[in-house]
Amino acid sequence: MRRTPARRPTMKDIARRAGVSESAVSFALNDRPGVSETTRDRIRRVAEQLGWQPSTAARALSGEGSATIGLVLARPARTLGVESFFLQLVSGVQEVLSHRRLGLLFQVVEDIDAECEVYRRWWAEHRVDGLLVVDPRDDDPRPALLDELGLPAVVVGSTGAARAGGHAISNIWADDAGAMASIVDHLYGLGHRRI
Repeated sequence: MRRTPARRPTMKDIARRAGVSESAVSFALNDRPGVSETTRDRIRRVAEQLGWQPSTAARALSGEGSATIGLVLARPARTLGVESFFLQLVSGVQEVLSHRRLGLLFQVVEDIDAECEVYRRWWAEHRVDGLLVVDPRDDDPRPALLDELGLPAVVVGSTGAARAGGHAISNIWADDAGAMASIVDHLYGLGHRRI
């Protein structure tokens, strides 16, 4: 037997239960002026009691964004279990995003052309507010594409490829050379000479 899905509470339900207008509910839940602090608190309590959550589709339509960050990995899916770095990256990103009530939209594709197509589709569908871009490379087409689309992004990796063609994109990277020098210095300090 097929069950009918539970009905999601709406702003109208909150307004009815709180004894206020729908516009007052909208003002209160969107932190806009127009309602007293007492009314705002009452509306928020009722919304919490009803289990109301903002609709990401409605937020996107109103220009407020999707509350979602995108990550596309261009590599065969079978390699993900072998490369623990990416699983740890996804886990760490998800942990930080969840504390901010943001979602992670994750997709694995075969190559960089397919990755660029995903970016175009997500941009057209308003699916993400920004992107994490991994595996920067020489002659990387992604910075120019993201600049053209106006999609905010952070590149995880080297700055040289991220700035290719004059398209500056924020980036983060690990100082692998510095870490290795520190390890070698430590081993040398312990008396090791053949490393």
